[in-house]
Amino acid sequence: MRTLRSALVIAFALLPFAPTAAGAAQQDVSKFLAQPAPGSSTEPRGGYFVVAGAPGQVVTQSVALRNDADHPLELRLAAVDASTARRGGTAFALEADKTVKAGAWVALDRTALTLAPKAGAIVPFRIAVPAGAASGVHMAGIAVMVPAAAKDGDTAAGQAGAAVTVQSRRVIAVQVNLPGPAEPELVITGVGPVARPDGLYVEMAVENRGGGLTKGEGDVTLSADGFAQKVTIDTFVPGTSIKYPIKWTDKTVDGDRPAHVKIR
Repeated sequence: MRTLRSALVIAFALLPFAPTAAGAAQQDVSKFLAQPAPGSSTEPRGGYFVVAGAPGQVVTQSVALRNDADHPLELRLAAVDASTARRGGTAFALEADKTVKAGAWVALDRTALTLAPKAGAIVPFRIAVPAGAASGVHMAGIAVMVPAAAKDGDTAAGQAGAAVTVQSRRVIAVQVNLPGPAEPELVITGVGPVARPDGLYVEMAVENRGGGLTKGEGDVTLSADGFAQKVTIDTFVPGTSIKYPIKWTDKTVDGDRPAHVKIR
C-alpha cells in the first residue's frame, strides 16, 4: 500500500457564496438495450469490454443493440473518451467532444441506424492501437443514444424562450490492456478553496500519472481549525486528473491555512 502525503498552505480569501442557476429536465427513458455482443471479450459479468491488445494491433469487437419499445427507434453511436469523475469512478465525454485519448482508437462500422419494434442489430467496431501507445490500461466508451429535438418552452410575446433537449444515452466502457508496466501513480498536485452555494469547500487536486486503474482513501486536515475528514476515491482512470471537493464550512474565511493531505 503506497501512501502519498502533501503539506501545503492554502490562502482563503473572503469568498462570497454566490447562488447558481440550475435547471432540471425530466429525462425520457427510451426502451433500448446496448451491450457487448455474444463472443466479445468482456469482464467476468459481461457488462463492458476488456480487450488485450498491443501497440500497432487492430482488435475487432461488436455491440449488440435491441429495441424493446413498441415503435421504431433511431439510434446513434459514437466513440467517446473516458475520464475520472469528481469523486472517482469512470465518466465519459459527450458525443460532440473531440476524442483525444483512447476514444480516438475506436472506429464503428455504423454510427446511425433505425430499429423496428422488438428488433435487434449487431454493430462491429475496430480498436486500432497506435504503435507508440504506452503500456497499461486505456479507457474509452461507446455511447448509444436516441436523438431528440429541442422543445421550446411556453413564452409570452416579446419574451425570450428556453429550449431543453432530452436524450436517452447508454455508454459501454471499453478497457484496452497493453503489455508492460501498469502500476498506478497518484500524485497530489494542490489544495485550494472554492466557494459554492452551500458553503466553502476544499478542493484536492489529484492525478493518476501511472498506467493502471486504482482506488484510494485518505485524510484531509486543516489543523489550525480542528478540521479533519476522511476521503474515499473510487476508480481512478490512468492519465486523468480530478479536483476532489470536500465540504469545510458554511462561514466565510480569510487568511492562510496549512492543509495536510494523505492518500493511501
